[in-house]
Amino acid sequence: MREDGRISLWQFFVLVLAFLIGSSTLIMPVGAARQDAWLAYLLAGVTGLIAAYFFTTLGRRFPGETPLQYTPRVLGRWLGGLFNLAYLCYSFFLAGLVLFNIAELYVEVVLPLTPPLVIVGTLTGLAAWSVRLGLEVLGRMAEFLVPLIVLGITALTALTFMTPGIVHLDFLLPVMERGPLPVLQGAYETFVFPFGEMVVFLVLIPFATRPQYVLKPFSAAIILATLFTATAIV
Repeated sequence: MREDGRISLWQFFVLVLAFLIGSSTLIMPVGAARQDAWLAYLLAGVTGLIAAYFFTTLGRRFPGETPLQYTPRVLGRWLGGLFNLAYLCYSFFLAGLVLFNIAELYVEVVLPLTPPLVIVGTLTGLAAWSVRLGLEVLGRMAEFLVPLIVLGITALTALTFMTPGIVHLDFLLPVMERGPLPVLQGAYETFVFPFGEMVVFLVLIPFATRPQYVLKPFSAAIILATLFTATAIV
């Protein structure tokens, strides 16, 4: 099905923000960074900005085209075809992984008595229906829901810091006790997830109303998501 919809820069911003703060609040792969996890996440956010610049540069270099269209011209028919196949497989794998993470949350915490198949089937059906309705519907849905999510996260974070005995900033010390290497390792793992997964937004850049200006909302979403998640880690 051909996609003829368009999304505004604001809708692009909320879609990226929802993508980054979605399952990253459930899974924070900072590993070896330990008490320096917040520092590793901030560093990963910087590398995420670099990736966003690279992605938007590709969008400006090939206006109105997705990677599936311009890759065969750049890499050749066969190598470009292999890249497109890998890109599609990665996208489906990523969708399945996110579906599994959310379904696991519902099974373990929200609806423990509900069969997992029912939850997975419901989420898959809703996702397929949203895609069938088109990109503009996804953008409008994110435009409505994401501000509510951000407001909820902000309120919960403020209440957490205001409640005595919950936040222990002394646990963050000493900073880089084992040197910078664990922080760099944690930053790499965090860059892979979730910032590296932003590569899927390459297919959305051509559908923005003003794709040449998409770097600003892209960067703003990364900065805001990084601050939210780093604060949650603290």
